[in-house]
Amino acid sequence: SAFLSVLMAAFSKTLIDLLFGADYEGSINVLRILAPALIFIFVNYALTHFLIALGGQRVNALFCGICVLFNIAGNGFLIPEFGMNGAASVKLLTEVVLFALVFPKVRQSLRSC
Repeated sequence: SAFLSVLMAAFSKTLIDLLFGADYEGSINVLRILAPALIFIFVNYALTHFLIALGGQRVNALFCGICVLFNIAGNGFLIPEFGMNGAASVKLLTEVVLFALVFPKVRQSLRSC
């Protein structure tokens, strides 16, 4: 996922031009912002499923609720000022927050097994 993230960031202009054409050049920065989020998205997918497998359904639901509220608040603040770049930034930050919540809990649960 890190390799794919780096490729997406490095070749975002080429990807957007190739897939969507010049009309979508405004989304190049969005792709550059979202590329690092890909790493967290893949890792968080595994971690949240691991947490559920360890019996942490309620904690997972709590963490997801926190992230939903964080995302809504972040979008409320950043979209009016930064538009789609703000929304992309909030998505990246939301994935970082989810990782920061879930990783220590999974680690703690594994230590107690």
